[in-house]
Amino acid sequence: MRRLLLWVVAPLLALMLLVAGALAVLLGTQPGARWALDLGLDFVPGEVRYEALEGSLFSGIRLEGVHYQHPALELGLDRLEVALAWPALWQERSVRITRLLGDGLRLRLLAAADTAVDVDVDAGADADAPSPVLEEIPQSAEAAWETLGLQAPTGLKLPLPLRIAVDEARIRDLLLETADGPLLRLDALQLAGSAGAQHLDITHLEILASGNRVVLEAQIDTQLDVDLVIAAPRLSGLLPDVDGHLALALEIHGPLAEPQLRLRGQLRDLTRADLRLSGLFLDLDVGIDPQRPFAVDIRLDELVAGSALSVPSAHLQGIGLAEEHQLSLDVRSNQGDVSLRLTGGLASGPSWQGMVDRLDISQALAGDWTLREPAVLALNRVAARLEDLCLMQADARLCVMAQGTYTGEGMVRVDLDDYPLQPWAPDVELPEHVDDRISASAEIRRGDELIAQLNVEFLQQGTLSGRVALQPRLDGETELDGDLQLALDDLSVLALLVPDLRDTHGRLSGDLKLSGLLSRPELGGELQLQEGRMRIPEAGIEVTDIQLSLCQCEQNTLELTGSARSGEGELRLNGNLRLTPDGQLPISLQVQGENFELLRRPDIEAHVSPDLDLLIIGRRIIVNGSVDVPRALVALAQLPPQAVGVSRDEIIIDDDTEVADPLLIVARVRAGLGDDVRISGYGLDARLTGDLAIHESPGVPLRLFGEILVAEGRYKAYGQDLTVERGMVIFQGPPDNPGLNIRAFREVPAHNVTVGIELTGTAAEPRSRLFSSPPTSETDTLSLLVTGRPLSGAGEGDADALVQAIAVLGIERGGFITDRMGQELGLDEFRIDTGTDLESAALVMGRYLSPRLLLRYSVGLFDAVNTVMLQYALTRSLSLETASSSEAQSMDLIYRLER
Repeated sequence: MRRLLLWVVAPLLALMLLVAGALAVLLGTQPGARWALDLGLDFVPGEVRYEALEGSLFSGIRLEGVHYQHPALELGLDRLEVALAWPALWQERSVRITRLLGDGLRLRLLAAADTAVDVDVDAGADADAPSPVLEEIPQSAEAAWETLGLQAPTGLKLPLPLRIAVDEARIRDLLLETADGPLLRLDALQLAGSAGAQHLDITHLEILASGNRVVLEAQIDTQLDVDLVIAAPRLSGLLPDVDGHLALALEIHGPLAEPQLRLRGQLRDLTRADLRLSGLFLDLDVGIDPQRPFAVDIRLDELVAGSALSVPSAHLQGIGLAEEHQLSLDVRSNQGDVSLRLTGGLASGPSWQGMVDRLDISQALAGDWTLREPAVLALNRVAARLEDLCLMQADARLCVMAQGTYTGEGMVRVDLDDYPLQPWAPDVELPEHVDDRISASAEIRRGDELIAQLNVEFLQQGTLSGRVALQPRLDGETELDGDLQLALDDLSVLALLVPDLRDTHGRLSGDLKLSGLLSRPELGGELQLQEGRMRIPEAGIEVTDIQLSLCQCEQNTLELTGSARSGEGELRLNGNLRLTPDGQLPISLQVQGENFELLRRPDIEAHVSPDLDLLIIGRRIIVNGSVDVPRALVALAQLPPQAVGVSRDEIIIDDDTEVADPLLIVARVRAGLGDDVRISGYGLDARLTGDLAIHESPGVPLRLFGEILVAEGRYKAYGQDLTVERGMVIFQGPPDNPGLNIRAFREVPAHNVTVGIELTGTAAEPRSRLFSSPPTSETDTLSLLVTGRPLSGAGEGDADALVQAIAVLGIERGGFITDRMGQELGLDEFRIDTGTDLESAALVMGRYLSPRLLLRYSVGLFDAVNTVMLQYALTRSLSLETASSSEAQSMDLIYRLER
C-alpha cells in the first residue's frame, strides 16, 4: 500500500515542481517574458515589433523601439515600461497595472479598417436582457457582466477579466497625427483609475502641453460625478493649427438617469486658417430633473470666416426650470439677421415639447420675414416634429413643416406663395402685363427610398414640376427615377436672371426623364425654345427667330440644335453634351453662320460669318475654326484738342472683390477681313483687308500672326489730305507691338511735286522718313507735306503745325529741320523741348534783345499752355530767369558751373 501511494504521490510532486519551475521561468526570467509576450502578440491584429526587451513578467518589463503597424493606424514608442500586480488576477479577477511609463509616443491615424478582433460578452444575467447601450436609462447596470472574450487568428479563445485598474501611468512626448498632418501634441499624460462592467473611476487624469493643462476626475456608476478643468492660455501648443486662449470648467453630478450639468468657460482670440473668433463665452446650468433650474447663456463676439461670413454678434439665452423654460437666439451677420425664441420644457420619455413663438429674419435680397403665428416643435429620443412654421413678408408667405426619426426616415415640406422676384433685379423693368411673383412647393420624403417633389408657378403663365426618387440597392448603388416638366409662355423672367437682356419673348417647354444609377445618371426627354426674341442693349442688336432644341437622341448623350437671326444674317448651333462616369459633362458645339449682325453701336458695327468648333470641359474651353468679317465699320472717337490722356504711370487700384477662377482657353482661330471693312477717325478713312491667326493658351499671352492691309485710304492732318499708297500692319506674336510698313503721299500741283512720309519699325518704336519727287530739301519736303508750301513761303502760323508734325511723327533729322526753320524765321532759338516725355513737349522760340537779355516764348504741343520767359545774365555763371503762364509764375536765380 505504501509503495502504491509512493507511486501516485511521487509523480504528482514532480509535476507540481515542474509547473512551479515553469512558472518561475515564465514570470521571473527575461526569456520567459519574451516567450509570453510573443505568444500574446499573436492575438493582436496587425504587426508589432520591438528592438529590445529587459526585465521579467514578475518584476516588470521594459521595451525599446516599439513599432505597431495596422491598416487603420501606425504607432511608435521609444520606451515602454509595464509592471503588473499578478495576485490581483486570482484574488480580484482584475488586471492591475502598478506602473506604466512611456516616452516618445507617435500615433498616426490612417484610413478606417476592420479589425481582426471579435469581442463578445459573457453575461451572468439573462442573455435576452436589453443592452444598456440601447436603453434610455441603463437599468441593466446591475447585471453581472464578468468577462470579455478575444478571438485570436489561431481560433483559441481566452477569457479576460473585464475589470482593469491603473495605479500609475505616465506618458511623455505624445504626438497624434492624421494623414493631413499633426492633430494633437502633448508634453505629458498622467492617469490613475479603474474600470469595470458597472463603473468607471478616473481618480486623476492630467494632460500637459506647452503650458496648457487639462485635469479630469470622474466616477460613473449609478451616480455621475465628473469634474473637468481646462486651462489653455496657448491653444497652439495643444492643437498645432489653432491659436487662442481657452478656460473651461465642467461639472456633472447626480443620478445617472437625471444628471445636472454646470459649464462655465470662455474662448478668446481664436484663429485657424481664415477663421477668426474674438470671443465665445459659456455659462450653462441644465439638467433633466423637471424641478431643477435651467439657465443658458452663450455669447459670441466677432466671428469671421474668410471673406464670405462675418458675424459681429450672436447670443443664446435660456432661463426657467427644466420643465418650463424659454430659449432665445439673436444673430447679426453680413448674410442677414435672425431673431428666434422657443418656449417649452422637458417631459417624461424624455422629450421636449414647445413652441416657436418668435422668428424674424432679415436679409438684403430676401427681405424681412416675420413669424405669422406660433408653431409646434417637439423632440424626443427617437423623433422630431415641426408643425406649420409660416413666415410672412407683405403678401408673400413661406411655410415649413417637417417630421422624422433619428434613423433617417422623415419628411420635409416647403411652400412659397406670392414671392416677388423684382428685388433680385431692381434695375430690370418688366412689361406691365407680367407679374413677377412666384409660388412654389417642395417636398422631400425618406423611407425605404428618398423622394423629392417640386412644383413652381411663376409669371402667371409658367409652371415647373418635378419628382426624383432614389432607391438604395443591396450592392451599394442607388437607382434614380425622376421627371421634370416645364411650360413657360412668357420669357420675361430671363430679364431678371440675365440683366443684360431686354424685351425677351418666346415659348419654353420641356419634358425630361432621369434614370439610371446615382453614379451613372441617364437623362432623357426634350427641351424646346420656340419663337424666341431678345434685345441686347450693350451690343445694340436684336436677335430674332431663336429656335433651340435639347433632346436625348442617343444613350447618355444630349443633342443640341438651334438657330437665330440678327440683321440680315443667321447663326446656327449644333452640339452635344455627354454624361460621363467621371461627371465632367463635356460639351461639343459647332457654331456656323453667315453675315450675322454682332454689333450695332455708334462706335462700331460688325457682321460675322463664323465656322467654329468648341469643346467645353469644366473650366477648359478649346476653340478651333475661323471667323470671317464680311462687313464692319469702326468709328474711332476723336479726342478734344486739349484732352488729357491717362498717364502711363497711373495704376488702377481695384477693390478686394473676389475674382472667380479664370477660364482655361485654348484657341486656334483664323479671322479674315472681307471687302467692306472700314475704319474712320483721327483723320483716317480706310478700307481694310487681311487675315489673322489668333493663338491663345493658358498661362501664355495672346498671340496674333498675319497682317492687316489698307486696301484704300486717305489721311487728313493739319488741314491736308494724304493718300495711303501702301499700308501694312504685320503681327508676329504680341498684339500690342505689330510691325509697320506704311507709305502716304500728297501731290502739290502748284509746285509740281509729290511729297510723302514712310512709316516703318514697330508700334513701340516707329521710324518715319520723308520723301519727295522730284527731290527737295528735308525742310521744304516737310513744309510742302504739312502746309502745301515750301519753307520759304510758310507763314508764322505754319510753324506750330510743322513742329508738331516733327514731334508726333519722330521724323529722322528733326533737329536739323528745326534749325533751318529758325534761320528762315530770323530767330536765335527754335527747338522742340520734349521734357520728360512726349506729352510735355513744347515749341521754344527765342531772340536776344541784348547780349545779356534773352526773350523766350514756349507753346505746348499737346497741352496748349503758353509761357513767356526772360533770362538775364548777371555774370558769366549767374543768371536770373522769370517765367509766366496761365498756370504758374516763377523767378529763379541760377548758378552754372562748367567743368
